[in-house]
Amino acid sequence: MDYVIFDLDGTLVDLFELHLRGFQELVSEEYGLEFAREDLESHYGRTAEEIARTFFEEKGVEDVDYDDFVVKRRRKVVENLSTCELLPGAVEILDSLKNAGFKLALATANTPDTGKAILDACRVREYFNAEVYRSEGLKSKPEPDIFLKAAEELDAKPSDCVVLEDSVFGVQAAKSAGMKVIAVTTGTHTKEELERQKPDLIVESLEEVKVETVKGVQ
Repeated sequence: MDYVIFDLDGTLVDLFELHLRGFQELVSEEYGLEFAREDLESHYGRTAEEIARTFFEEKGVEDVDYDDFVVKRRRKVVENLSTCELLPGAVEILDSLKNAGFKLALATANTPDTGKAILDACRVREYFNAEVYRSEGLKSKPEPDIFLKAAEELDAKPSDCVVLEDSVFGVQAAKSAGMKVIAVTTGTHTKEELERQKPDLIVESLEEVKVETVKGVQ
């Protein structure tokens, strides 16, 4: 059996602008501060709480209720999911892999309610045999926890899994898990930044990824 694990944001869907808008509106409304594009770009792939902590610590803001912040930011993202669009080639590669007998998993730093809402809005949830979200007890990328949990859910050895990822942290996590990695330059990181993480293959779009491509890195 062949196994493929997909990241979500920046790999299957482009939610950067939604996430950015959520951070910007909330930070402005609650704290009167400006949250710049660079504040998200430099940490994209990490959890919302980690991004918020880094931002507020750099600004010297104390007494932030991070649980409340994360809930409010998540609500803003979910409210605007009607603008969610799959990236080019996403449906095609999901279809091809599923039809070829691959078992597919999703491994994302999103919380379960946000991640499931995204999959439902984009109508791709049916493709996945397993879904792994950030939860208590699982460390976020670049730690390998999420990918190792996905392999466990698929009943697969990590070495038998191929991961598709767009972020530096995601590539690091997949490699730490002992998995093969195809990096996609559809996220916020450049080809050069991804190359430095030494993935097994780099492509510019999921349109370049075929069943044979995945088999070629196994």
